[in-house]
Amino acid sequence: MTTADTDAHVSFAANEARFYLHELFFSRTDARGVIQYGNSVFQRVSDYSWQELIGAPHKIIRHPEMPRGAFWLMWDKIKKREPVGTYVQNRSKEGLFYWVYAIVTPMDEGYLSVRMKPTSDVFSLIKAEYAALLAREEEEQLTPERSAEVFIERLDALGFPDYESFMAHAARQESKARSKALKKPRDEAAFIFSTMTNALRTVRRTGEDIVRQFEAIRSTPLNMRIQAEQLGDQSAVLSVISMNYTTLSDEIYERIRVFLDSSDTALEKIRTGLFLSCTCSLQKELLAQFEREEPLDNGLSKEEEVERLQKQMSDYRLESDNALRSISNEAERFIFNCVCLKRILSGLNMTRVLSQIEVARIGNEAQSMKSIISQLVDFQANTRECLNLIERESMVIRQGVRQQIADARQETLAAS
Repeated sequence: MTTADTDAHVSFAANEARFYLHELFFSRTDARGVIQYGNSVFQRVSDYSWQELIGAPHKIIRHPEMPRGAFWLMWDKIKKREPVGTYVQNRSKEGLFYWVYAIVTPMDEGYLSVRMKPTSDVFSLIKAEYAALLAREEEEQLTPERSAEVFIERLDALGFPDYESFMAHAARQESKARSKALKKPRDEAAFIFSTMTNALRTVRRTGEDIVRQFEAIRSTPLNMRIQAEQLGDQSAVLSVISMNYTTLSDEIYERIRVFLDSSDTALEKIRTGLFLSCTCSLQKELLAQFEREEPLDNGLSKEEEVERLQKQMSDYRLESDNALRSISNEAERFIFNCVCLKRILSGLNMTRVLSQIEVARIGNEAQSMKSIISQLVDFQANTRECLNLIERESMVIRQGVRQQIADARQETLAAS
């Protein structure tokens, strides 16, 4: 099935501009948002002539049903020279609407916006959220900044702790849905990043399990010490053992807390890497489409624009590679911490064995301690199982990074 065959099945509303699934379009603006360049798809869908577009503010295509908070979020990021992904409803010169998923990146002194037609489930969700947000803006006279805050609150309620998490998820889902509809090969880079994200989520959940298990038995070594003191001098060794047990288990607990904090950092880096990977793929496809176009009748140099797009793609490939190196460091840190935790757990196991030997030596008077030791045995077994799982998932992350780096290197060699 060709892209034309696929798009032949796409239906449009009566008041919707024809923007097809296989198409991508871009516009480049200066720092104020004034249009400097674009491709033929942008001109056709907007329905303005080049004379009307070049030098005009980008808001010439703004749709009145777009909430101002969405634009506030976009400008807040790009003014900081950060890339952003966002859903936008535009309006053509004739008043027809068209939706895009846009990835906007700083370029020279201005910005580059690359757009695809959105089709994922996330898009359906966001259309409803935008409508609700627009209604609140009008009813409550929200400022753009306050509207943005309301939208972020809604995203949090939907499971996205910050806008960056939402951007990475939306970029991945739109790319995935588009590739599936167009019968394109799977985006391996995005797939690997998604695999790493799932692995890291497992790492975090497992770390939280260890914390919960520790808190459940936190008082157990103290109970052992109390009972040992009740047995008198003959159980002095048990008191020392219980204190050692407390020290070692506290060390595991503290390391796991640090581990959980670092997992938040790692997840942020993986999400950044995923978004940058989707950005690179979109820019690469856009460049290929643009190079096939005939020179535009806008009086500007297509060759110079191709060079700008090539440089932009190269710059973001470098950004993506840097993100990979950062993720690699986090994965190695996870694996190292697992090794350290297992060493501490081995010390805990030795302490538990010594306590069992001491209880057997004391005899019947120490029988009450067997249930306490049983709790410690269960805690150690569960913790070891959790650490093994964390180590396996950390290796999945490391392997994902290595595969990405190898693929990027192969792509660079092929390009040269």
